[in-house]
Amino acid sequence: MEDAEWWVVVAAIVGSTVLLAGVCVLLLVCARALWDPIYCCHVSGPQMQVLHSSPMHRVTDTVHICEHIVTSGASSCLQRKITKYSRMVIVSHGEKLGLFNPCPLTDAVKKDIDKLGQVDTVCATNCFHYMCIHAYIAAYPGARFIVPAGLLLKRPQLLGRCEPYPEPPIGSVFPGTRYFRLPEFHQEHLIFVEDAALLWAADTISPHQPAAPNPGRTVLSPFMWPFLARLCVHSDQFKSQYGRPGAILFADYSRQFTGGDRRASVAIWQEVLGLPITRVSTAHGLYSGWVDVTKESLQALLEYVKARDTCWDLFGRFVFRTIVLGCCHCCFPEWTPLFKEPERSESTEAACAQASAVLPETSEQDLVIGCRNV
Repeated sequence: MEDAEWWVVVAAIVGSTVLLAGVCVLLLVCARALWDPIYCCHVSGPQMQVLHSSPMHRVTDTVHICEHIVTSGASSCLQRKITKYSRMVIVSHGEKLGLFNPCPLTDAVKKDIDKLGQVDTVCATNCFHYMCIHAYIAAYPGARFIVPAGLLLKRPQLLGRCEPYPEPPIGSVFPGTRYFRLPEFHQEHLIFVEDAALLWAADTISPHQPAAPNPGRTVLSPFMWPFLARLCVHSDQFKSQYGRPGAILFADYSRQFTGGDRRASVAIWQEVLGLPITRVSTAHGLYSGWVDVTKESLQALLEYVKARDTCWDLFGRFVFRTIVLGCCHCCFPEWTPLFKEPERSESTEAACAQASAVLPETSEQDLVIGCRNV
């Protein structure tokens, strides 16, 4: 074979390899952009089961954490069951209790709650963590139920039973706590519990702990355990974001759901991370109860939150907005109502009333949807 022919073969091989690598990267970015809308939120929840319950964690005399490992049942052969931790923070004020991020209300949890006091306020902290709220409505009919305003568009059937968080992005709905509404991620509400110096977040950050508790093979499959461990556990061989070890990480995949201008979100995070925080707890994550954090960890988290979007964030945002909010928006009813931003044109109540008129009546059983809702 002549030299010219060899060069043609080599060029063809190199070109094919580069093209294949480019296609693989493209597919990975698309998978990242559509992971939550397809893999998580289209998994139905009526078959949800509590696989494991930990004893209630006492943080302080007035703050406790309930913790379960739950699995969500797949609704078709194309969807997988997802196993994850589900946590709820309980704050006491005298005889009254505030519950944040309602978890499965098992008999043991109800008994523990009744020992602590009387349920006064139950708060869902973002638009995907509401699945268990009906159990609490039935068990505690005299309590006040607070959810993000966007959830009342997504689930107008909750009107009359739940009220939205107050309009100011920073405030309080229960004594001893403060909420901070993030403007870009499903109306996520960070909760600061003053007595415990504890920051609560449902999905926007991920605590890491070197020695995470392994519930055993009867709870997590041999495949799922290493997957969760690599996703949620910090150890010496892994570096956190911003190039240094850290106890908490920012869920950077949330950048793709934003409009691009993150200044308002950064301002909220700056105020939150300036608080005297020594503990962090989240709805998910592989650790026991909470994770102790330092000022250095909080500063590293803030610096990463402030970092500019990468090209992958921009491309992921383009894919998400083109497919989920654009050409295929009818296929994603769990997501599209969250981007209507009704507050710009009309009150939340009017927008929800309009949504109620066009959506069919839904029973409480039908409200139990979406594996991310746990």
